[in-house]
Amino acid sequence: MKTSRWLDALALICLGTSLAAALAPSRVRLDLGFSVVSLGTWWRPLLLAILLAAVRHWGMPRPHLGERIVAWLRGLRTPPVVLSARMLLTTRVPVLLVGYAATLIIGLPPSGIPTVSEDPLANLPARWDATWYMEIARAGYRYDARLGPDDQQSIVFFPLYPMLMRTVAAFTTPERGRMTFDEHYETRQVRRVWSGLFISLFAFACALVVVYRWAELHGGPEAAAATVVLLATYPFAVFFSAPYTEGLYLLLAAGACYAFEQRRLPLAGVAGLLAGLTRPNAVMLSLVLGILALAPLRQRERGWVRRTASGLLSAAMPAVGLLVYCAFIYRLTGNPFTWIAAQAAWGRNADATAAHYAWMWRTIVDDGLLAYIHAAPTEAVQVVAVVFSLALVWPVWRRIGAAYAVFILANVLPPLIQGGVLSLGRFTATLFPQFLALALLVPPERRTSWIITFAIGQGLIASVFFTWRLIY
Repeated sequence: MKTSRWLDALALICLGTSLAAALAPSRVRLDLGFSVVSLGTWWRPLLLAILLAAVRHWGMPRPHLGERIVAWLRGLRTPPVVLSARMLLTTRVPVLLVGYAATLIIGLPPSGIPTVSEDPLANLPARWDATWYMEIARAGYRYDARLGPDDQQSIVFFPLYPMLMRTVAAFTTPERGRMTFDEHYETRQVRRVWSGLFISLFAFACALVVVYRWAELHGGPEAAAATVVLLATYPFAVFFSAPYTEGLYLLLAAGACYAFEQRRLPLAGVAGLLAGLTRPNAVMLSLVLGILALAPLRQRERGWVRRTASGLLSAAMPAVGLLVYCAFIYRLTGNPFTWIAAQAAWGRNADATAAHYAWMWRTIVDDGLLAYIHAAPTEAVQVVAVVFSLALVWPVWRRIGAAYAVFILANVLPPLIQGGVLSLGRFTATLFPQFLALALLVPPERRTSWIITFAIGQGLIASVFFTWRLIY
């Protein structure tokens, strides 16, 4: 049965590739770094799809692919899928509208802002780290050993997301034709950054379905629905509407945990491996899955040794993903951990963090809390997000389990030590267990107040983010 599912999936992927190649405005070339794959002909992936379907139905005739597709279409009417679609339309699209309105009304800083187009709408997704991912998707990784520790370099950004951006953009970028070089370059850049936004939105919608299923295991359908709504309206959920890795990481982290608890260990391993290639803190997912893998040790049921060993193997996959990237960095720079040292250019080092904490303390003690908020308003908002997440660690531990409390701590404490509260607001947006804990703690009649407050905060952060104010 599992083999037939994989063959069906491969056949559909080949069929979709054939259709995309046929509709693409130009010959598609995918630069994978080590090789270039050309998809200029549509009939080859179509032929492969037909061969895969023929082999599959010859060996495993039932259920046939048509029945699978019908069942999948029926599944689109299930509560988690319907709720995910509603959240996509009612939270992600409004964030983009607010961001666009803020760009026109508030305006952008006068200079020093990278742009991909003079059109403010075409340029809308190109904010902060999105421009780094876009450049990696365009030209790959570059490392200059002559640059100092304060010079930012692209190797701090992990590869899965920009690779997906490059792949999707390859199916949408036209040939140069009569366009000038500058026009063609701008078109390609705009297509890349919007491809990244599409990936983020699609990953977020899929992630909400997975989070719903996971929350349903621990709190039932009513709590699961509340979890999804709270997550989607959370103030820092703004970053799910940008070409950032938040949506993809949420999908892979929640997918790995849900698949692991369902004992679908190969799927959990694949999700964990991809998460490890998405962002640095994904390696902490190995710790979370490792705690879940050790559960059979307490029960000592029949086959507990095999179950524990297979679980630990699956749990190691996020760390394997990190090691794969370290191997690539070693090949590029000669040091597998250069990407860690390069984060100092963003202020992520212990000395700078300690000095900043000392400044925060002196400001609050000498001049009061309001003086600190006035001096660093966007940072103060991120402090609130950190306090919110840490306050929910104990409820998560009691109501959901130690593994998920560790998940929150492992994603919050290391950045606090190494980089202060920099970017921690968006990091907390992916900590899905805290939203289930909040849904279980807050009575249903009071959730509306939380949702409205969250939504107002999200609109405010959207205005700050899309107008290039200091929050990223």
